[in-house]
Amino acid sequence: GKCSKDTSTLGTAPDGVNIQKAIQEATSGQDVKEVDKRTIMGRSARCFEAKDPGSDDATTYCFDSKDSSLLALEIGGNMKMTATKISTSVDDKLFELPYPVN
Repeated sequence: GKCSKDTSTLGTAPDGVNIQKAIQEATSGQDVKEVDKRTIMGRSARCFEAKDPGSDDATTYCFDSKDSSLLALEIGGNMKMTATKISTSVDDKLFELPYPVN
């Protein structure tokens, strides 16, 4: 197993997707546009679609309109994440290792 505590606002998701890198790559693309707003977990979200100039693949990002928390991410139709719970504080016990480490 692997447990880690990341104090940055964006980091590597548990499945190995580097969200910060994906956002930087998408926003540096030539075709980024705002798309329809969504409501996710009762929060208003501004959504953006980025298309890779070399392909038809699109990445969609939805951020909370008030605090810019990432609420949804879809990359090329292959990976889709939508927030189901969001909090600005995390219990430190969630980062305790589930087994002894030598």
